[in-house]
Amino acid sequence: MIARRVVMAALVVALGLPGETDAQATPVGMESFVERMLERANGAVGLPALHKAALAPGTRELRFVALEGGMIGHWAPLLRIVQTPDTLFGELYLYWPDQLDSTGARREPWWVTRAPSECLPRQFIPKWSSCRLSMWDTSWSVVADSLDRLGVWSLFPRASAWRRGSGFTDGPSILGEVRIGEHYGSLWYYDPERLSGPEILPLRRVAALVSRLVRW
Repeated sequence: MIARRVVMAALVVALGLPGETDAQATPVGMESFVERMLERANGAVGLPALHKAALAPGTRELRFVALEGGMIGHWAPLLRIVQTPDTLFGELYLYWPDQLDSTGARREPWWVTRAPSECLPRQFIPKWSSCRLSMWDTSWSVVADSLDRLGVWSLFPRASAWRRGSGFTDGPSILGEVRIGEHYGSLWYYDPERLSGPEILPLRRVAALVSRLVRW
């Protein structure tokens, strides 16, 4: 219970979720917690909720967030892939909690000030900013092929899944969701390096691929 509260407290800070206190009557269930993290990620980059989306027949969509350790106050990359039998569409975003200076004014982080043409910040929800990145020396077809080889579409359950590898604060985590026709699945794995199972290595490789797409 203590380890769970430590992890939850760290994610409240990192992802801007409402905190919990002992005075609150009903603790947040993990499935609801995962839904709220996905709501925060999608809202920060201006995407509608995937679990409510109605996709055309033959269409599938993936959204994947790779949070590295020590990411509190830093960016989080979100990869979006949409595939139909004939087309492929991809997007890569960064999102982060706003940073304030001593006067309370918003301070742009270094990845914005050093590369304003590559990361033009936008704000869709309060206290969070994001930008959409361009692909540099690869193509979305290469990214999609890599995801297919890793079997990413089959890694998601038919409901919300979560696993925790440790109670350490501010550790790495994997957050993702897919919709394939009527099927929707989501997952959150905290500190996956300390977890075991057939899905762990492919998920870690997908997270590494997403992180490598950010060229800073």
